[in-house]
Amino acid sequence: MDIAITLKHDCTQVVIGKESKGRLEVKKIVNFEPVVQYLLSDKITPIQNLFEKIASQVKENYIHITIPTDLTIMNCKYFENVPNNNYLKQEIDRMVMNSLGLKDSKAFIIDKGKIVKTHKNVWLTGVAVKKKYIELLSNAAAGADLKILSIENEAISAFRFEGFNDTYCYIENNVAQTTFTLSGSHPKIGIFTIIKRYLDEENQQKGLSEAVEQFDQIAADTFGQVNYNACNILQLQGFHKTFMQTIDESELVDRFKIMPMSDYVISQSYGPADLTANAAPIGLLLSTIYERRSKREALRSSKSVRK
Repeated sequence: MDIAITLKHDCTQVVIGKESKGRLEVKKIVNFEPVVQYLLSDKITPIQNLFEKIASQVKENYIHITIPTDLTIMNCKYFENVPNNNYLKQEIDRMVMNSLGLKDSKAFIIDKGKIVKTHKNVWLTGVAVKKKYIELLSNAAAGADLKILSIENEAISAFRFEGFNDTYCYIENNVAQTTFTLSGSHPKIGIFTIIKRYLDEENQQKGLSEAVEQFDQIAADTFGQVNYNACNILQLQGFHKTFMQTIDESELVDRFKIMPMSDYVISQSYGPADLTANAAPIGLLLSTIYERRSKREALRSSKSVRK
């Protein structure tokens, strides 16, 4: 069994699944109280207590984690005539540091979220997360006899849920901090993120409209080289019902879509609504399936060459 934990601002999602004939079979979905506020305030005990609750319900001690996208930095850029991977690593660091306004990246762990290559021309997505978040989560997990195998942001995992097959806008709403995090994914380019603040809950509708307008402009500039059309907006958990009713009456309604599910996800216990609501942890588990499949294919290829 594999375990994925998604830390959201309003809850903690836990999904347990296993590989079944090359696909991910979702066996169990559980929700717990949110702990992101403790991650932000460097309080390890409540997070360790959560991990202990999770550990009491599973036999395995290896976990994968996603954190809210607004706790990371993510951007994409186009590079021509890339000479080697070292050059890409330097460019990722430079791109993320520019986004952060920093002179060095010592306080952050920087990695690629997605790279799309065409010969020596590359679309590159760089991702950074504060080291202190990773260290706190690792220590809290260790206190519960758990070991973290991977940490990534929510948007990347959610886009993997639909297979990176189309152009979408994924929205995360942090009501407590009155912000929208909008992430755009294009299968031929990569992923970028913007954070839009609004005044208060009563101004959510206006804030979302402004956020989508700003997102569309950035997406058009970023994705314009590949005949960009307006992204579908993925309808997500986290919005109050009254807010979603307001959205239904707005000009945005035609663009709100239910996230399509990867062909590699199956479940006998849960329907599409439950699976879609847990897109991020399921998408994170899909990465383990893809990684194992790649290793098996590489092994078969090496055996074939030796013959």
